[in-house]
Amino acid sequence: MKEPRGQNGVTVSSNCDTNVNYNQGCGSSFSKANSYGAGFNKVGGGWFVLERSAARGINVWFWARNDPSVPLAVSQGTKSIYPDDSWGRPEARFAPDTCAHSTYFDKHVMIFDTTFCGDWAGATFNSAGCPGNCNNYVNTNPDKFKEAYWEINSLRVYE
Repeated sequence: MKEPRGQNGVTVSSNCDTNVNYNQGCGSSFSKANSYGAGFNKVGGGWFVLERSAARGINVWFWARNDPSVPLAVSQGTKSIYPDDSWGRPEARFAPDTCAHSTYFDKHVMIFDTTFCGDWAGATFNSAGCPGNCNNYVNTNPDKFKEAYWEINSLRVYE
């Protein structure tokens, strides 16, 4: 995938092949610290919008609940939405002319998952400053996960 990608997020890898680098793909790390975890909870959540278009590519935006720049179509849940330049740059962008979407991107499936260990989550355990082993920590500290749940206000799918 060619750089720059026209996104606010930081490119983690520009190789979209999941057979390379342990299934890393061509992901992006969001620039907004309140798009996940304690920062996300502190602002009362937010909105994520994913656009998948043959003409515009794949784009992902995020606005915190208290962000005054949230497009009204997003915050009010209108019947249809049409992302445009007024939305600002997306956090993640996969432009249609920079990678073979039909080769590297399949149909989307929505999954809500809380993974503590394993291939993806376990690999970041020590680099996040956590001591010891991920599996041992999870097994011996169940009280640390009382607030590990999903609270979803709404989920909208537009075609």
